[in-house]
Amino acid sequence: GDFTVMDADAAFWTIRNRHANLHMAFPVGSIEEIGWGLRREDEDLREAVEVFFRQQRDQENSALNDIWRRYLGMSLIQFTSLLGSMRAF
Repeated sequence: GDFTVMDADAAFWTIRNRHANLHMAFPVGSIEEIGWGLRREDEDLREAVEVFFRQQRDQENSALNDIWRRYLGMSLIQFTSLLGSMRAF
């Protein structure tokens, strides 16, 4: 086919790891954020997850950012910044 539609993180992974000759062109539709599902009564767990991801996202050399760089070629910070810039389209 001439094109395919997939979510952004899958597209970056595919281009980096499977099909380097592909190029991302433009976003399609609105950006949807995904997250973790926790039971309402697990307030302590919810807070711990939020703190963990905030710390991991904000520390350039965190384990989470290193994983994103290894598999997607950019840190989570860079990825969310890039997605934010695409909201203008």
